[in-house]
Amino acid sequence: MLAEIKNNTEEENFFFVNGYVQRIVNDDKLYYNACPGDRCGRKVIDEGRGFHCENCQKTYPTCNPTYMMNARLSDFSDSLFVNFAREQGTALMGISAAELKKMREQQSEDD
Repeated sequence: MLAEIKNNTEEENFFFVNGYVQRIVNDDKLYYNACPGDRCGRKVIDEGRGFHCENCQKTYPTCNPTYMMNARLSDFSDSLFVNFAREQGTALMGISAAELKKMREQQSEDD
């Protein structure tokens, strides 16, 4: 139960919860452009001619859209805010962040 997690004072970081996503808080920024470099995944800067990763100190022609969602998770006892990143975001949304980005870009072109 979420109420038990909130009251837990131990330094555990992972819990299994049965609940529902009440609301996605950052629905305008569900993903970010991530570095395609091996084992990096940090946010890149779109420079127009490519995507620069300050961590790798490289510029790439493409990037990897990656989920980072903040959501309010609820059950019958309480609610709390959680983050869904990468694969968890894909599982929650049912499509990859790259597919969502493509859909949003097509929608903005149609408008």
